Amino acid sequence: MESRRLILSVSFIITAVSFAISQPINVGYLKHAETQLTKNPYLDSFRDKDQVLADPFEFFKDEPKSPLKAAIFSAVLPGAGEWYTESYKSAIGFFAAEVVFIGAYLYYDSEAISQEKAYQKVANDPINGWSVRKYADYLIDLAQTSGAQDQKAKDLAESLYSRINSESDQTPGNRAWWNELNALEREMVFEYGGRAKFSHVLPTYNSQQYYELIGKYNQFNPGWSDFTDASKMENPTPFYISYRNMRTKANDMHNTAYTYLVLTVMNHSVSAINAAIQAHLHNQNLQLSLGSLPSGDGTRTPALNISLKL
Repeated sequence: MESRRLILSVSFIITAVSFAISQPINVGYLKHAETQLTKNPYLDSFRDKDQVLADPFEFFKDEPKSPLKAAIFSAVLPGAGEWYTESYKSAIGFFAAEVVFIGAYLYYDSEAISQEKAYQKVANDPINGWSVRKYADYLIDLAQTSGAQDQKAKDLAESLYSRINSESDQTPGNRAWWNELNALEREMVFEYGGRAKFSHVLPTYNSQQYYELIGKYNQFNPGWSDFTDASKMENPTPFYISYRNMRTKANDMHNTAYTYLVLTVMNHSVSAINAAIQAHLHNQNLQLSLGSLPSGDGTRTPALNISLKL
């Protein structure tokens, strides 16, 4: 969960820094040095405008768009580069997608966290939840009475039994006998399934793995409050199943949130690429613009300029 938030944060930070350190591209018009009057009204009229004499139409042409600048704008905020290149419909589309994706990510991530707290509360319920002491007592009894366990498992079970009952603090977080419990788990074998050893050991209390494993593997089924002496380890109890469903729902929400996080990052990337392309196309489009041209008597005449940029 934290790594998904980090991906989103890093993507925004990198693009923002790139924008901050990027140098603006100078697309201004070329200037020319101070020159003497030629006494030709047409040519002298450009002197005050500081225009390149070789292209009298330059002063009213559209400013070229920088593909690099457009890409950086959209990398920071999807749609910004498209707005810069005057592709307004695309800009609105990318920005709207950004709002939807981020909103969906925040919603599902929040719901997943709430669901996590809910199933952890169920697991920690002292009456109807999961008990490490109940689980340990089951393993001790199984190791001592089952013919499937070897002598080492029986010795470890006896040691664990003595350690648990000699201590007054039996809270789930008590680490004093946790290592002995893990050692016993490593020696235990299932009475079904061809004497296969236990696949897992109980993780540290209150850790993410702890809450996952007690509702994922049948090995931990005996720790649930509704598990009875007549129950079998391989048969999940109703409390186990209910808890597993809650945890699955939380994981599904986390996965959905992660999907929207990926879509958010992709939206930045696609918008940046699209903005660069739009800037390039903008610079090649047929340009229509209104302006004025100097006339021979020193006045300026309205003109329609049509230019095709190749």
